[in-house]
Amino acid sequence: MIFYDESDFTKNQLEFVSKKVTDSNFVLPVREVETALEKLISLKSGKGYSFSRLKLDSIKQNESGVLTAKLILFVSEKRKIDSVVIKGYEKFSKSFLNYYLGVKPGDIFNKKELLRKNERLLSIPFASSIKPPEVLFTDKQTVVYFYLKKVQSNLFDGIIGFATNDKTSKLQFNGYLDLRLQNNLHFGEAFVLRYKADGNEQQNFLASVSMPYLFTSPVGVAMKLTIFKRDSSFVTTQQRIAATYQFNQNINGTLGYEMASSTNLLDSVSGFGIEDYSSSNVFFGIDYKKNQNSVFFPRKIRMQISAGFGKRKKRNEPFSDNQLLFKSIASYIFNLDIKNSIFVKNQTSFLSSDSYVVNELFRFGGIENMRGFTENSIDASFNSVVNVEYRYVLNKQLFVHSVLDLGYYENQLIGLKQKLYSFGFGFGLRTQSSVFRLVLANGNIENQNIKFSNTKFHIQFTQPF
Repeated sequence: MIFYDESDFTKNQLEFVSKKVTDSNFVLPVREVETALEKLISLKSGKGYSFSRLKLDSIKQNESGVLTAKLILFVSEKRKIDSVVIKGYEKFSKSFLNYYLGVKPGDIFNKKELLRKNERLLSIPFASSIKPPEVLFTDKQTVVYFYLKKVQSNLFDGIIGFATNDKTSKLQFNGYLDLRLQNNLHFGEAFVLRYKADGNEQQNFLASVSMPYLFTSPVGVAMKLTIFKRDSSFVTTQQRIAATYQFNQNINGTLGYEMASSTNLLDSVSGFGIEDYSSSNVFFGIDYKKNQNSVFFPRKIRMQISAGFGKRKKRNEPFSDNQLLFKSIASYIFNLDIKNSIFVKNQTSFLSSDSYVVNELFRFGGIENMRGFTENSIDASFNSVVNVEYRYVLNKQLFVHSVLDLGYYENQLIGLKQKLYSFGFGFGLRTQSSVFRLVLANGNIENQNIKFSNTKFHIQFTQPF
């Protein structure tokens, strides 16, 4: 039986270490005393009283043979972080420490919390931790040292695809190029240039720039330009600019404005539903990310929701149509053990409009959502795709996984509702300087016989530099 002072610990705090707690004492088995005292002192150190001590005084045995003692607490001076020093990669952005890791001068010093936040560096592609952070205590200051190194974060990514053309039964190729330049100016900025082209004369171009933590604040800016061309049918250009705000270490908010214009390239539009139009909308979104310590699969949780509202005007029409857009991405990794895991992902898009045209619909299909189907070959006003993978890590360089995709979409323009599914397998190989992935998937429509010609074979190669 241990007696305590209510000014040192609350009853709720003591219930964390003992099942029998009264207003004046608590009971512990002798073998649990040391562990309990360590937990209690960690409660104080977690609030900044880093050099506090506990001891048991007046230990004696009462008439009933029960050992009793008095819990004495020696409270140290409260410690706060006075300064943060970066060693190794001195140009590392202090804004990432302040907002991404959540470490800044004035914070209450908590060693366990510092170690936990240091692990978040694993999710930053352009920096890594050399060793755990260290602390220098003086009479007047608490200085935290982070030991970092710069990591090559520029990426070149290419895909070569092989598929059989449904109409000609001939082999056709598709290509993919992704260039990412990140943190070359040492403040976490990113530039992305992406181009896709397939055997159906479909072309997709994207260029984007993001600049986080402007003027050492949690506010950033992002800009994006996309151009999509489908053979000789139409070409659509979209431009967007957005302000971003980091609420905490895991949650980002976005508020922006988007403009789009599309041109009909056909001589006749009769029966095709393709028209010239221009549109604009205001959008907002929330993005939640949680990472894990994994070389192959660093992102454990991802939830992204975006909604927008605006107007779309067809050429030569005096009025505009009201529109509402919604997009979401949610993914989660269920870790069964160190080698086995299950990955589940859902992507959903929805467009509500007074009327619809073909060249404004969502386009999906391909390796990034509905595998086993040609890239961006399906037009939809609503679509939802669930990706499921069972993953097995063979070693630090190689993993294999299954492929199971389930999809549903609607096309309000032609009144079509359809279910899709695909299955297959893939593997990933990681070397010291690159990542190689292969995916084989067979895509099918509900009530359709499985055909080998529906199989898509993709090779993906990523090279950092």
